[in-house]
Amino acid sequence: MENITGKIEKASVEDGLSKNTGKPFKRFVFLINNKKYSTFDETIGTAFKAGDLVTMQGEQAGQYWNMKTMEKTDQEKIQIKQADGSEVVVDLLRQILAELRNMKNEVSQ
Repeated sequence: MENITGKIEKASVEDGLSKNTGKPFKRFVFLINNKKYSTFDETIGTAFKAGDLVTMQGEQAGQYWNMKTMEKTDQEKIQIKQADGSEVVVDLLRQILAELRNMKNEVSQ
């Protein structure tokens, strides 16, 4: 499973018909980190809106990324892909605070 954290930049709903069965469907689409993620789960689709900070959990299956869960988070985080391919989630607010402390120490010296 993979975790993706970010701010929902845009949320929309798309209606369509299944190519296989001809049945109507409703897909909820979220733009997060300049990438579209979608789900057919109405519980997830109606619980979140643009501006929410969220963490999604899911996995890549072929050309689609399958969202399993989405929950609100109170702090914005960023993901950094390391040279070995692993990802590190960095708490952006703590990173900024550390930089400000370093700047303060440099000025006072």
